[in-house]
Amino acid sequence: MALSAAPEGSQIRDVSFDSGNGLVISFDAPDTFNLADGTRKAILDYLQALQSSDLSYNGVAFDGYYPLADKSGQVATVEILTLRYSDATIKKNNWDRFPASDIYQVADTGQVDPKFQDK
Repeated sequence: MALSAAPEGSQIRDVSFDSGNGLVISFDAPDTFNLADGTRKAILDYLQALQSSDLSYNGVAFDGYYPLADKSGQVATVEILTLRYSDATIKKNNWDRFPASDIYQVADTGQVDPKFQDK
């Protein structure tokens, strides 16, 4: 998968570099039967693509978005996760053999909306 292509069901919003040459990938989470599993798989797919690319970057941040309804039934697309992976974390893991279920736990920092976490 090239970085210009999103994992199945996911949509890239923006790819940019922050002031420290960290890659920032903003994406719409995939609309799958199990939202948490689909979102973890999308991040894993991005990490696999990054590890095999020739891009020069200093870590990566993922900002995931998904449409959620509030208590009055109004739907808005909101940020549902922010995860940061250092260059060292990216390099030390074999993402091709990494279980998607552990993708949130190995992030160096971040937060995930409870609806997208394991119950």
